[in-house]
Amino acid sequence: MRRRVALIAACATLICCIVFSAMYSRAAFERLTASEIEDLLQLCRMSAEYLDTAAFSSFEGETKDELDGLAAELEVGLSVLDGDGTVLYHSGGTAVLLKNASNDDFQEAIEKGAGTDICLYGKGLTIFVSVRSECGLIARMWREAPRFWDMVSGYRFILLLLLTVLCYVVVSLLARESDRLTRGAKEVLEAFAEGRFDERIEGVHGSSARTAAKINAVANRISDQLKRRNSRNQALSVVMNQMQNGMLAVDSDLKVILMTPVAKTLLGVHVPAEGLPVSELNKDVKLEPLFREGMNQPGVYTSEIAVREGTTGRGHTPLRLYVSPMKRDGEVVGAMAMIEDITELRRLEQMRTDFTANVSHELKTPLTSIRGFVETLLDGAIDNPEMARKFLNIIMMEANRLTRLVNDILSISKLEAGDTEVSLGRLRLDKMAADVCEVLQIHAREKQIDLSINENDEPIYVWGNSDRLEQLLMNLIENAIKYNQPGGSVRVSVYGTAENAYFLVSDTGIGIAEEHLPRLFERFYRVDKGRSRSMGGTGLGLAIVKHIAVSMGGTVEVHSKLGEGSEFSVTLPRYVAKEENGEENDQFESEGV
Repeated sequence: MRRRVALIAACATLICCIVFSAMYSRAAFERLTASEIEDLLQLCRMSAEYLDTAAFSSFEGETKDELDGLAAELEVGLSVLDGDGTVLYHSGGTAVLLKNASNDDFQEAIEKGAGTDICLYGKGLTIFVSVRSECGLIARMWREAPRFWDMVSGYRFILLLLLTVLCYVVVSLLARESDRLTRGAKEVLEAFAEGRFDERIEGVHGSSARTAAKINAVANRISDQLKRRNSRNQALSVVMNQMQNGMLAVDSDLKVILMTPVAKTLLGVHVPAEGLPVSELNKDVKLEPLFREGMNQPGVYTSEIAVREGTTGRGHTPLRLYVSPMKRDGEVVGAMAMIEDITELRRLEQMRTDFTANVSHELKTPLTSIRGFVETLLDGAIDNPEMARKFLNIIMMEANRLTRLVNDILSISKLEAGDTEVSLGRLRLDKMAADVCEVLQIHAREKQIDLSINENDEPIYVWGNSDRLEQLLMNLIENAIKYNQPGGSVRVSVYGTAENAYFLVSDTGIGIAEEHLPRLFERFYRVDKGRSRSMGGTGLGLAIVKHIAVSMGGTVEVHSKLGEGSEFSVTLPRYVAKEENGEENDQFESEGV
């Protein structure tokens, strides 16, 4: 009786094994066939793009050899047809449509741009794909379809393992552990057939646990292989999509065999480049000598060129080329160049040079003055108390000027570097402006300037650092007083809208000529260098104002006419907080925040 039960169980197990294996193999075969069609269609699209960029005039001689080499390398059949079905090229040499094929893919490519078909051809089923290129040619590829039994043969180990496991289930039935193991194995097989490779056998104990562990180990190996393959594909895709530099490759005859879109943009190439001599890509740039030199170098050859921008030729884009020789069997067969746009690098280098030159010039003037007066004092002027006091006052003035210059350089350096290590808080703009005006009233009276500020009906708040905002207000109001005339006036206004806060400083001073306005906020730029230095200016005040405004999310503008005065306007985002009680408001106001 037990033998009969075991025999029936064995037969049932074998039938289940065959059914499950067939289901799994069938699903895997269908996925493999679909993957093969997609891969072949992708290759055919690339071949169609190659036909567009190569601009072949005929398909004989070197062109035929090149296409034969492409078909052999891809291990596919390849044909090129025109829209009427005339075969222009065929990797097998036949000059007509494939007679044994249905040609449905060709008709679908004519109508929709791409088509696929699976039909009997030669010794068995063959996959055909066709893609219509932009120039009207049809690229057609075919490859033998995967055979079911060949695919199954690759899984002999897995199938053998499954058969062993299922046979072991027969014995486990007698031990009342087979149900759980069989159910787990079935769930794993069904999950793998549906493409869910994370399914594992769980909850099996006793003698069946070892078998479950073996099945899970095989499933883990399969899952790991798939994950590694997907990771590699994703990495390659990211590299190709995110690469900012251009790539240009030429053969031994210096004809282009590869040119990425970024390289075309950088070199100003607007035509299909593959097959063209590298010397014809851009007539203004001598690329041929660079590639010849690179092919003769043992390592990477670096050179820089400048490509004209647009058709006017008014500007040039600096590029750096890294040329490496391509070798096959020890012989140079071409060269590959990576093209890098170094415009930003050149701009930063120029900024550094200009900044160094300006700082050196600004430091040289007061130092020269201090040294001259010290030498005069040492030569005997120190014995004349009146003269000595005068010279010492000048030395003190120049020293103060040096201190202001150094402080301004440090301030603008921190602002340009994006120094965020400062305390931020809610600042009451109208009260801070009034406080600055009160501090500068003495200076305004000394110059006989009428300084006034409007009174706000409601407080205007912004968000930022109090020291920097005070520096912005001080620079603008002090400049308005400094470059004004006796009897003139300076008006300060603070007002706001629902979104922005505005700070305006207008004066009746000497004004600024229109040609100076675009560069007014540049570092060390002075409208009247002699007058500015004589008044103690460093040339950095307005540059600092602009950087502070930008760091707070705002803008600064200037409107001026020579001889009529100037108006500086700062726009900052308004800070709107929740309702706060009057006691808290008083605290903010008393702290100037």
